[in-house]
Amino acid sequence: PFLLATGSRIVFYCHFPDLKLSGRRGALKAAYRLPFDLIEEWTTLLSDVILVNSRFTARVFRETFRSAVHDPTVLYPSINLAAYDEPPPPRIQGP
Repeated sequence: PFLLATGSRIVFYCHFPDLKLSGRRGALKAAYRLPFDLIEEWTTLLSDVILVNSRFTARVFRETFRSAVHDPTVLYPSINLAAYDEPPPPRIQGP
């Protein structure tokens, strides 16, 4: 919300919605989590662009944030392919 006052565009990259990670194991925890979940949804949906790391996360995002007007865009994480150019060093076995 603070960035909106600056006129900056906001990009949100979602690995997995926290709302889904916290679980709902009882009425007390659900009541405790409710304000956090509402704030998470509100602030997430303020973003100009929402990116997710896979089609699976895009589906979970849509199921979680049902009030979202736009679908998230999938942007797969980059990987350092050069790290696979050489075989890993041999492991040294202990005694």
